Amino acid sequence: MAGREVMEATRKRARLENQAAYGPLVSLSAILDLAKETQRCVVEGEGAFNAGHIICCGIRETTSEAVQVESLCLQTSAIKGPPHTIKVQVCNTTGAVKGECTCKAGLSGQCKHVFATLIYLNRTSATSLDSLSCTDVQQQWGRASAASLYKPRPISLFCHVEQPQPRSFPEDIQAQIRKELIEAAKDSALAKHKTRTRKLAPVTCSPSTVHATDRIFTQGCYLKDYTKFLFFESVLDGGKTIVKRFTLENLSASEKTFYIENVCLSYAKAKEICHKTSDQASTLWHSERKKRITGSICRELYTFEESGIRTWEAKLERLYCRDHFKGNEATRYGIDNESLALEEYARTHKERVSKLGLVVIPAVPWLGYSPDGISEQRGTSVLLEVKCPIQGQQSSIKDLVNAKKMAFLARDGENYALKPAHKYYSQVQLGMLLLNMKVCHFIVYSKVESLVIPVQRDTEHIQQLVERLQYVYFKKVLPKLVQISKA
Repeated sequence: MAGREVMEATRKRARLENQAAYGPLVSLSAILDLAKETQRCVVEGEGAFNAGHIICCGIRETTSEAVQVESLCLQTSAIKGPPHTIKVQVCNTTGAVKGECTCKAGLSGQCKHVFATLIYLNRTSATSLDSLSCTDVQQQWGRASAASLYKPRPISLFCHVEQPQPRSFPEDIQAQIRKELIEAAKDSALAKHKTRTRKLAPVTCSPSTVHATDRIFTQGCYLKDYTKFLFFESVLDGGKTIVKRFTLENLSASEKTFYIENVCLSYAKAKEICHKTSDQASTLWHSERKKRITGSICRELYTFEESGIRTWEAKLERLYCRDHFKGNEATRYGIDNESLALEEYARTHKERVSKLGLVVIPAVPWLGYSPDGISEQRGTSVLLEVKCPIQGQQSSIKDLVNAKKMAFLARDGENYALKPAHKYYSQVQLGMLLLNMKVCHFIVYSKVESLVIPVQRDTEHIQQLVERLQYVYFKKVLPKLVQISKA
């Protein structure tokens, strides 16, 4: 009897070895045994297999008891993210399988990635499976594409490429050429650009406004809570990991030098920049903004989290490396009507409006803000922020809000408010912090009927905003600025 059992076991092992040599390593019955009464994992696994999500699969180790298989499976929710690693064990005697995966459900051994691997093994001959070393799987995923192996260079640097020499003309001839081009194509972008001028609101500053402006640059004590670093960093000290408050000494030498020489500034320099950039369109205005986090992008950086192809590198490349936005129909409409909005505000509120350029406070030189205007109301300075939606040409702002066409505004009974979750809310809060003001009049302009919404200073939001932005600037933005300066 014992001899018969030995013979039966020998035949079974031979059958399995023959199957492993010429057929699939995993049988369909073994897959169904692992799934038990659950069909969903098999269906979803087959879907992942059919989608080509198994990018690497091979034999890691073979012993007398079992065959160890390892594979990589792409994440369905993040195709370009790091793949899941699946480990499968196939018993040599029974053909039974069990597996595990690095996904959240992987410890159960019944996730779709495990079954996608099993289906791959069922539909692939055992002789076709490669033997994997301990580094093969990592290399398979980390292998650079051919396009990324070479750093691009301008064609002008190639020695064998003939360099055309640009023809130069005297300034008077260039002016004549431009004039003739404009006359020949009066509807061209060049003609419209030359004929369109940006009208600024008249800068009429009362003595109280002048004093308020001086206070902005001479009294930075209200920012004392933000002059120190608010975030911490873990460092190695004597072989132990400890948490310390971040300081300038944590910066690299190049980062510290760039920050001190290009970002930090005196009160006199801050006032000079503010005065020279009052048009908010000059080269100086653009260059100084590129060194800092400003109101228009603060919310975008405050809420950003990396996910899949959404990386800090791509985000900062778009915000800090590309040429400034040339504008579209909506932005051109906003620029052309901003002065009309401020004039209407000054007329209806019977208040003078002053115009400033880029405001940078030496206490926190890594932040910047360009206010649309400042008004004085009974000795109190009020920040003015203007938005001119193009829909306001034909409709009142209240009608647009009621029709749910103003995404940044909400209605509460008879009152209208700026939504706290919108980027404009963070923008004006940063402005009130840097200009030391307690209220902002958010002007939404319409040729039919405008709307002025008071926005109160939100200390809690400002604290959260600046604390996060401080980390983003010194850990993400500043290293990128140093990289740009060396390019």
